[in-house]
This record gives sequence, structure tokens and C-alpha cells, in this order.
Amino acid sequence: MRGKIIVPFCTHEGSGMAKIETELADLCVGAEILKGLALRSDNAGEIESVRGRKAIVAWLERLGLLRLADKASAA
Repeated sequence: MRGKIIVPFCTHEGSGMAKIETELADLCVGAEILKGLALRSDNAGEIESVRGRKAIVAWLERLGLLRLADKASAA
């Protein structure tokens, strides 16, 4: 996995990311594990809400992935 970048994300009903980032680091030796995002998937529908969308965009911006996507689409 050397040279790979892993960007974990999940939906949950209360457990958050749990131990997934640590487990990924153990399983994917040599990969860069970026900070993950956990969105609660309950009756409030956080993923489909404006708040959820803003959280996803902010997370991708913090990781610098929106800039990478812009560069890739411009090429």
C-alpha cells in the first residue's frame, strides 16, 4: 500500500469512526491515512441535509482534496 492515500468515511448510528482509522493503518502498511469523516445516519438524515453537505465540503477542503479534484478535471 506504499504510496497510496486512503480517505475513510462512513455513516453510523452512534458509533462514529470507532477504531477504523487505527485498523486501516494496521492493515494498509505504508499508506497515508487521512482524517476520516463520520456522518450520523439517523432519522434526521444528516447526509442529505444542508448541514451534512456543508460538513462534507468542509472536510474535503481541509484535506485539500477539492483542489486536487479541480486540477484533475481541468487536465
